[in-house]
Amino acid sequence: MSDILFHNTQIITMDNMHPLAKAMLVDAQGRILALDPQHIPENTKHIDLKGTTIIPGFYDSHCHLWKWGLRLTAQVDVSHVESVVKALREYAEKRPVGKWIIARGTQANVTQADLDAVSTDHPIVFSVKEQRIANTAAIRAAGLSLSDSVLSVSAEKKIRAAMPPLTDEDYAEAILTACYRLIAMGVTAAADPLLTPRLTQIYREIEADLPIRVVGYPIRRAEGATKNDPIPDYYSRTQLKIDGVKFFADGGATNMTAGVSQPYINGKKGRLYYNPTELKAEVQAVADCGL
Repeated sequence: MSDILFHNTQIITMDNMHPLAKAMLVDAQGRILALDPQHIPENTKHIDLKGTTIIPGFYDSHCHLWKWGLRLTAQVDVSHVESVVKALREYAEKRPVGKWIIARGTQANVTQADLDAVSTDHPIVFSVKEQRIANTAAIRAAGLSLSDSVLSVSAEKKIRAAMPPLTDEDYAEAILTACYRLIAMGVTAAADPLLTPRLTQIYREIEADLPIRVVGYPIRRAEGATKNDPIPDYYSRTQLKIDGVKFFADGGATNMTAGVSQPYINGKKGRLYYNPTELKAEVQAVADCGL
């Protein structure tokens, strides 16, 4: 592939010494070679931007790409459709028989009968706010009673256990789908601070296919766990860098579990997952590994 010259444009560089440019030369990998170049190689492809403006890409500093991607690929959103049954039936027709359908929406009046009308050949779970509704196929797959169509916490756990586990290919598809969605919004780099050892390996395997630059932060200890995950190796390639870890030091402010010095209205001060001495030792251990 040849180099590309973008011209007849205004480029905002964010460089005080050279704040604006009218042309930009990039190589086949998208790396910027020069602004307002004096020499243009032969066989360079010229693209006239007709006076439009180029700005630097945005950086999302906290984005769980794999989790968001699963909502785009492994789930179906029917929040804004007139008929949940019609939309899910059309979706089910494109899915192999027996394939689970995980849906979400805002329609609180969806029932088991509605989901059975969608399909009796696909287990279906529909989420609205904190409530989960299942069709007959999903209930039977989990070994539940048909009276459990609106799932209790224990029934929901059984439903999840009955679902086939996600494959590495499922996660890879989810990550790449989320990346391409970000590009469409002008985001060209993102940090994903919620990686397990498995997800870290998947990211490394698809590094060359990532359309944006990603910084990954593996979890040192999963929330609520008692054992640490391994400290990851330092990794730096064109599209992926892993140069740190994520610590869950305390809970969260929204549910009044973040560690604070003054009590919340419930009289509690949140919770800490490490005491100060332990946290300092953990940080030092990570630093000693070059992260």
